[in-house]
This record gives sequence, structure tokens and C-alpha cells, in this order.
Amino acid sequence: MILVHTTVPDDGTAESMARELVEERVAACVNANPVSSTYRWDGEVVEEDEVALEIKTALPYDEVRERVEEIHPYDVPCIIRYDTEANDDYADWVRDATRAED
Repeated sequence: MILVHTTVPDDGTAESMARELVEERVAACVNANPVSSTYRWDGEVVEEDEVALEIKTALPYDEVRERVEEIHPYDVPCIIRYDTEANDDYADWVRDATRAED
């Protein structure tokens, strides 16, 4: 199981991306948490409210990353992979929820 982290604008994007990823079985679950981000963009320091998405999946990272890039609104999205370890029942559920439907 992996957890993929990304941030999106605080404009409703998080809800639509989360639903799309779960409906497509790319993610078993997506948690959305409000965050305040400070970063450098085009030579300026920018502060914005964003939403951090934690995408829980058993699919290969490259497949998840590619799908997130396709639907992400940013030109340069933050997409970070974390290898995780979960209790057996939860890990089984994640695998089942992200498996292609028969």
C-alpha cells in the first residue's frame, strides 16, 4: 500500500478529485485536509490556503501519479509517494478497493 500526497486549490477541486479517484478505483480512500502553504513561485514568495490530499492506494505509483497529473489543475503539482505499512485488514481493503472490477 502506498500513500500519495498532493495539494490543490481550496476551491472545490479537492472534493471533485477525491471522488473521481475513488470512483475510478485509483484510490481506496482520499483524505482532504486544509493547509496553509508558503512557497516561491515566479520569483515571489506566495502564501495560499490549499487542501492536502492523502490518496491511499495499492496501484503502482506511476499509474497513480499519471492520473493525478492528468486531472490536477496546477502546472507543477506536488505529487509525493510514501511507502506505508498498515494493519492487515485495512491493507486488504485498500487492495480490494483499488482492484479492477471483474
